[in-house]
Amino acid sequence: MVKGIIDRFEGDFVIIEMSDSGLTKDFPIANLQSDLQVGDVVEIDEALFIKKDELSTIQKKAEIEQLMDDLFED
Repeated sequence: MVKGIIDRFEGDFVIIEMSDSGLTKDFPIANLQSDLQVGDVVEIDEALFIKKDELSTIQKKAEIEQLMDDLFED
């Protein structure tokens, strides 16, 4: 199983930044779990079905919030 982060949606495709290479790949939106959003960490299985990695998404969002707090400290 491969992981990535949803970068954006374009028409009938979702663009995912792949964790292993940092490159982006396009996948049909039909392959997505229905409740995914930009910034979600996802797992892509062998059949190319894409589902949210809940724990990794929560951790990534907390990490980003901490970086933003550090950047904008008074």
